[in-house]
Amino acid sequence: AGNTTFGTLTTTGITGDVGDVTVTSDTAAILGTTLAANGSAVLTAATTNSGTTSTATNGSLTFLAGGLIDWATLNAGTTISVRSTADAVNIGTATSGGSQTIRAAQDVTFGTLTTSGITGDVGDVTVTSDTAAIQGTTVAANGSATLTAATNNIGDTLTATTGDAILRAGGLIRWNTVNAGGTISAVSTGDSVRLGTTLSGGSQFVQAFNDIIFDRLEAAGTATDRGNIVLRAINGRVQGTQILARGDVGLAARTDIAMDLLQGDSVSLSTPQDISIGLLNVFRSITLAADTMNVVAVQLPSTPPVPLTVSVTGFNGAVATFANLNIDPPMILMNQYQVVDSILVVDTPRLIIVSGYVPGQLALYTPAGYILLDNRTPAPVGNSNLQLYQPGGVFSMSQIGATNFSNTQVVWYDQSIASVITNYGGGDFGGTSFVRNSLGDMRGSGGFDPANMQWSGLATFYLLGLPGLGFRDGFPRLIEVLGDGPAVNLKGLESRAPGKRGKKLRATVLPDPGALRLALGPQ
Repeated sequence: AGNTTFGTLTTTGITGDVGDVTVTSDTAAILGTTLAANGSAVLTAATTNSGTTSTATNGSLTFLAGGLIDWATLNAGTTISVRSTADAVNIGTATSGGSQTIRAAQDVTFGTLTTSGITGDVGDVTVTSDTAAIQGTTVAANGSATLTAATNNIGDTLTATTGDAILRAGGLIRWNTVNAGGTISAVSTGDSVRLGTTLSGGSQFVQAFNDIIFDRLEAAGTATDRGNIVLRAINGRVQGTQILARGDVGLAARTDIAMDLLQGDSVSLSTPQDISIGLLNVFRSITLAADTMNVVAVQLPSTPPVPLTVSVTGFNGAVATFANLNIDPPMILMNQYQVVDSILVVDTPRLIIVSGYVPGQLALYTPAGYILLDNRTPAPVGNSNLQLYQPGGVFSMSQIGATNFSNTQVVWYDQSIASVITNYGGGDFGGTSFVRNSLGDMRGSGGFDPANMQWSGLATFYLLGLPGLGFRDGFPRLIEVLGDGPAVNLKGLESRAPGKRGKKLRATVLPDPGALRLALGPQ
C-alpha cells in the first residue's frame, strides 16, 4: 500500500516458470536498485518509479507510474514500455530486442535508446511527451523511430535502420544526424526545424512554422521510392548547404531560399522574396518563382539527352523583379519567362522561349553571341550582336545555333547571328535591322504612302519635313529646325547674290537625334 523499496531482485527461471518479477506500490513509490529477471518484469507505482538497473533477459520490461519514472539502465529480450501519466520520464540507456514505447505527461529525457529486432518485431522506437519536451542523445532503432513532443524535440543522433524516422513538435526540432532506411519526416507546428545531416533511402519531408536550417539532406531512393525532398517554411526561410535527391526537390519559403548545392531530377523553388543557389544540378526540369533569383544550373547527363524544361516567374505566377541565371544543358525549353530585368547565360545551341514577358531588359548570352531584348526603348544600345524590341514585352523566341527566330522587332544584328522574324503571319522573314535599313526604308518606294501619311513614320519626316515647317504646310522652307534657335549654315556658305544661281543647304532635324538627315541640292 505504501512504498516498495528493494536492493536486488533476481530470478533464474525453472521448468514451467521462466522467472518473472512483478512489483507494485498501490498508493506510493517504488525505489529500487537492481532487478534481474530471467523472464519479464512489471513495476507499477502510484507516484515515483525509480531505480538503477532493470533487466528482463528473455521477456519484456514494463514501467508504469503516476509520478516521475527515473531509471539509469534498462535491458529487455523483447519489448520495453515506459509510461508516466502525470510526470516526466528520465532514462539513461534502454536496450531491447523488440520495440520500445516511452510516454510521459511531461518531459522525456534519455541518453541512448537501442533496438536490435527479433522475430515478429522489427524493433521500433516510439517516444511521446504529451505536454512538454523531448531531450535525447541517441536513438538507434532497427525498425522505425517516431518522436513526438508538445514543445521542443531535441537530440543528437537518430537512426531508423530499416524503417522511417519521424520527428514532430509544437516547438523547435533540432537533431544533428538523422538516418533512415525508409523516409524522414520533421514537422514543427510552432517553431523552426534545424537539422545537421540527414540520409534516407526514401523521401524526406520537412515543414516548419518558421525557418528550416540544415547542413546536408540526402535521399538516395529505393526500389519503391524515388527519394524526393520537400521543404516548407511557412513563415521563414529555407537555408542550407547541400540537398542531394535522387527524385524531385520542392522548396517553398515565406522569405529567402539559399544554399550552396542542390541536386534533383526536377526542382521547384518558390518564395515571395529571394532565391540564391550556388550550383543546381538538375536532370529534367527547373521551376523558379521568386522576386529575385541568382542561380547557376547544370543539367545532369543522360543518354540520349533530354531537353531541360524551365519556368521562371515571380511568386504565384507574377512577374519577377530580377533574375541572374546561368544554365548549362544540351537544350532548354522555357515554357514561361516573366522577369522585368534579367541576365540569362545559356551554354546550349538550342534555346526555346515559348511564352516570354520582359517589360524591362533581357540580356541573353548564348554560344552564338550576345542578344539584348530591350523593351524600354527601341533606341540602339550597342555592344550586342542582336538587339530586339517588343512593345508590351510579350514575345516568343528560339535560338537555334547561330540563328535567332523571334516575333519581336529587330533593332540591330551583326554577322554573328542570323535574325529571322516570325510576326507577320505569312512565313519567316530574315534580314531586318532597324539601324541598317531605316534610311533605305525612308527613301525607298515603299517607305512613303501619300494616302496614309500618319502611318509613314520616318519616311514622312524625310520627304515632307516636320509639321509646320515643310511641304505639309504648302510651302518649303530653306532650313527646318526643331524648336527655337538659329538656322544652321554648314561650311559657312554665303547666301547667293540676287540673279545668280548657287547652292543652299536644307537641314531636317528629326525628333530622334540619332536619326539626323541632311539634304543638299540646288535651290
